[in-house]
Amino acid sequence: MHESVTLNYGGNLPPLIICGLATLRVDPPRLFAHLTPDCRPIATTSRKFSAEDTDFIRNEVRTLLEDGVIEPSISPWRAQVVVLKDERRKKRL
Repeated sequence: MHESVTLNYGGNLPPLIICGLATLRVDPPRLFAHLTPDCRPIATTSRKFSAEDTDFIRNEVRTLLEDGVIEPSISPWRAQVVVLKDERRKKRL
């Protein structure tokens, strides 16, 4: 276990030391716990993407899977993918 964690904010005030932090073990919340067993997702068609965006999505998802950030799912629940471009025209999911 580490002795301490230091976060540098670049301010001009002296260091602020916080002590007495302890490890906390919390069970993750159940997803969709408030839904009844007979609740089903609403079926909607997927968004249409350009060939360029489709390639970007495919490559990004592959990278996220390989890096262990996401994992395959067979759930009927899903979220639509959104492709955004920042001010430098760089794409993000």
